[in-house]
Amino acid sequence: MKTLTRIFSTVTVVAVLGIFLVSLSSCGTVVQSGNSNVTVTQKVNVKTNDFYVEVDRIIPLGFPQKETLDGYYLSVKGDTLNCMLPYIGKANLSFADENAISIEADDYKISPKSSYNEKKKGYQVDFSFTNRYCAETFDVTVELYDSGYAYIRVTSAYRDMIQYHGQVTNRPTIKKIIKKK
Repeated sequence: MKTLTRIFSTVTVVAVLGIFLVSLSSCGTVVQSGNSNVTVTQKVNVKTNDFYVEVDRIIPLGFPQKETLDGYYLSVKGDTLNCMLPYIGKANLSFADENAISIEADDYKISPKSSYNEKKKGYQVDFSFTNRYCAETFDVTVELYDSGYAYIRVTSAYRDMIQYHGQVTNRPTIKKIIKKK
């Protein structure tokens, strides 16, 4: 009877340990968005400043990072910036409009400076822009890695720095639906 109890407790411990290890290994799983057959170099043309980053994680200073699937992005095409990024953190500025807390730009003209970092295996693109809701200037550094990951760092004189993590993806296409009469 003692042998049977000992075997049962050993099997139970091994089973619980196995379940624990399987659940730990699934925590590190990365889901890739977009077409995995398209390489990062096909999605990014830094010479012409053409890239699109879909944000999947918000990394505020002094707060826990937060995953997001809410459609936040940063897009540079030539000298034109479009972005919609949330802001979490300390801001030393009063906002008359409730939307002014977010970091947004619509067809804003920028002068991006790009360079390739061989050690990090990725591009760094630096530029500045003014928020569309107020006269606040942001300095932005975008790091685009050969692996397809991207980091965006945004600083301002009036806010704590914030970072974003995302994937370099193809730009979403918008198709018009034409109804037949």
